[in-house]
Amino acid sequence: ESMIFVLTETLAQDEDMANMNLTWIDENQGRRPSVKDHLEVEAILETSRREVQQIGRILVEINERIDDTREVLNISLDSQRNRILTLNLQTSLLTLSLTAIAVPAGILGMNIPLGLEEDPNAFATVIRAMGLVGLCMYIIPVSYLYYGFFRTSRNRVKEVVALQNLVHDMDVVERT
Repeated sequence: ESMIFVLTETLAQDEDMANMNLTWIDENQGRRPSVKDHLEVEAILETSRREVQQIGRILVEINERIDDTREVLNISLDSQRNRILTLNLQTSLLTLSLTAIAVPAGILGMNIPLGLEEDPNAFATVIRAMGLVGLCMYIIPVSYLYYGFFRTSRNRVKEVVALQNLVHDMDVVERT
């Protein structure tokens, strides 16, 4: 903007532009040109001002594209972070369910007489019950995550992808 301001101010001063006509001064043995002899300099300065304005518009467009790209990258990074958090949550749930299986096994394996030692079906019943509890402790939270929480997340992701496509299409329209 300051460059455009300087060029505009110079264009308003006919005498200064006439003094910038160095070719005329050289051809006329150093004499000063009249105020009317500034057309060549004025044409050059006008062209320079237009080029500076065009460069300014290009820089603004590049900055906008950089901002758009930065936003898309941030969305992508957020998506990757969410995937990592989901994997971490699933690992924690799996660990919890395995712990739910291990605790009763540890209690029943302490060589304390409980009266279940003589029952021939007690071992199978306890194993099935521990497996069922562990499986439920994993499946119920994971199914809630995928079918409850992530359903709304997937809709949001679809909206973001649609907005990205719209921005891309707008860039294509602007270029043509």
